[in-house]
Amino acid sequence: MKRVMMLLGALLCFFSACTQMENEMESMNVGKTVRLSLSMPETCMTPITRAGGDVALRFIAEVWSYDEAAQKYATLALRKEQKVEGGNKSATLSFDLETQGKYRLLLWADYVDATATADENGAFADKYYDTKFTNTTANEYKGLKGVKVITDNFALNTEARDAFYKSVDFEKGETNLTLEAQTLTRAVGKLVVKEKLAEAYSKSTTFSVSYDVPNTFSVETGVTVGKTPFKVNVTEQAVAGNAETEDYTLFYDYVLVSAGEAGYTIATVTLTGEGGYVKEGIPALPIKQNKRTVVSGSNMLVAPAQPGNTVDVTATIDDVWSDDITMDGDGTGETPTEPDPIDPTEAAFVGSGTSDAPFELGTADDLAKLMELVNAGTAIPGEARSTAATYAEACYKQTAEIFASGVCIGTATNPFKGVYDGNGMKISGYSATDGTTENGLVVAAATADMGDVALFGVVENATLKNIRLVVNNQNKTDDNTSAAGICAVAKGTVVIENSLCDIANLTCNGVAIAGICAVAETGSTLTIVGCKVKQFKSSGIKGNASQNEYIGGILGQVKSGATATITDSYNTAKIVQTPDEADKMGGICGGNEGALTLMNCYSNASFGYQTDITDFANSAALSGYLVGGEETVSGVTITDCYYVKPNGKKAQAKIDNGATMMKEGSWPVWDINSTKWGSVGAFDATAPVYPTLDWE
Repeated sequence: MKRVMMLLGALLCFFSACTQMENEMESMNVGKTVRLSLSMPETCMTPITRAGGDVALRFIAEVWSYDEAAQKYATLALRKEQKVEGGNKSATLSFDLETQGKYRLLLWADYVDATATADENGAFADKYYDTKFTNTTANEYKGLKGVKVITDNFALNTEARDAFYKSVDFEKGETNLTLEAQTLTRAVGKLVVKEKLAEAYSKSTTFSVSYDVPNTFSVETGVTVGKTPFKVNVTEQAVAGNAETEDYTLFYDYVLVSAGEAGYTIATVTLTGEGGYVKEGIPALPIKQNKRTVVSGSNMLVAPAQPGNTVDVTATIDDVWSDDITMDGDGTGETPTEPDPIDPTEAAFVGSGTSDAPFELGTADDLAKLMELVNAGTAIPGEARSTAATYAEACYKQTAEIFASGVCIGTATNPFKGVYDGNGMKISGYSATDGTTENGLVVAAATADMGDVALFGVVENATLKNIRLVVNNQNKTDDNTSAAGICAVAKGTVVIENSLCDIANLTCNGVAIAGICAVAETGSTLTIVGCKVKQFKSSGIKGNASQNEYIGGILGQVKSGATATITDSYNTAKIVQTPDEADKMGGICGGNEGALTLMNCYSNASFGYQTDITDFANSAALSGYLVGGEETVSGVTITDCYYVKPNGKKAQAKIDNGATMMKEGSWPVWDINSTKWGSVGAFDATAPVYPTLDWE
């Protein structure tokens, strides 16, 4: 087999909720390129720059090959390291792979001494975490599958103990391979302990503290492993804050913790101050990935001048971490902002994430948590797993109506790959003005790293069904690349069935816009069946900028190399655009460049052009009752489909796509026993009854 050279380019920016790398693998032989692109995550905020000049950022990549007999990634194929110089946050790693097959790429980033030099194997001396651990008893190399805390000379109060990770599966064949963009995730939570009283802090100099934390973390699974914790036991520790700036921090620590809502709970903290004084009443402390747990108390290290004095708990939330967990250290009865300690083996939702026992979602917090976990690529705790390794791959069932805002589940980096069953329950939102008027789910704002926005931003090999969505998607910035109600981009094999998109507002700048799905990506197979799009209110589906090119009632754009099938579905929402020559507007699909099949569908949409199109060289290229643009119809198969012709020439489409106009004598006769139709309705000159689906 020809030798394949892979170039891994990693660009990592440390931010509050995550880390970013831009990473490439390129072959040195023609036709043998493997490419991995890591991009800025949508939740990133402020870079971490406090680690200091004594340390440098170090990237590690381990590639493990798949053992068919053992049914796991058991053999280390190679390991490469790169230390970043000059405060930069990018690295280039190159390596050879001799064998085709399945591989798992484990990525880790941490800090080493700035003066560290590589040994004969290209490795740098570990500083805070042992990344090369070998189980000598079993003679088994663990490496990034078992990163351990280095306990010798353990140090509190150092930002350089931050660390990040990611696990990526890929298969190397004979042809070029482009891996999905990836984003590293923090492997740690941060514990911060503070004094509340300035006077007490001024008398606090050194202290001792002890508590238990996990000591081993698996990059492969995203969870801590091992049953024996590491006991932090520090004596004669100087306080970390600065009284002159009113920073009364006593100490902080970075704790390895499993991904997921459960995290880890520090059961007991023993804090000893001046003259052997021991602080009482410190509660159990929940620690979670990428969050700060801040515990503040009065007289933490010195006895109070008057016994019984207390101070109300206060919290300061900064922009370095995704969220703060604030705890009271006085034991005065205040309720902490986090619930009682949770078993770290539990999943974030009720259920098992399987088809038989899906995770259950019934609140806005559940929906927000699903977005957080999926978009971060969070692993399900190992003990709670059944078949899915990550929350993105699990099965979900909605158990109640949900009114929420700011949601977009799945990104290009971490697409949703599971099953979501809306169970016929509504998802909507309230008006920001009064908080009581229903105004649709406000979709999260598009960013440079999350340009595809909908209830589900990007899905891959997923099933979305029984969704009842009232959507309010107004993304009017240049960051918006595609927008929809239910799903912005479909990759792989995707099924969307028995679902409703009720449009309160869908006005966006994206290239493709639609009610059900905006884009069928190249290489995808998209099936939409038994779906409906209608208007809750407003002007329908509306383009907002010159980059809008595909606007459809149900589907926006079928890209070249994609296959899309829409059956037993209909749209009654208006299609509006300020058009130019390149635009496509369709009652069912905006435009097709791949292969599109429409069967047993109808459109009762009107069209709004916002500008006079009489001067267009070919206005027929603009809009169709079913599919926009007459030049896109060559790849379209239309069977037994209909349209309702709107009153008024300015509201009509320019071509009929070979569909049948609904009128007396030409009305659908679909078989309700073998389709999703519950009724085909009936013609009436004054009040026609239009077909409806069996779930309506």
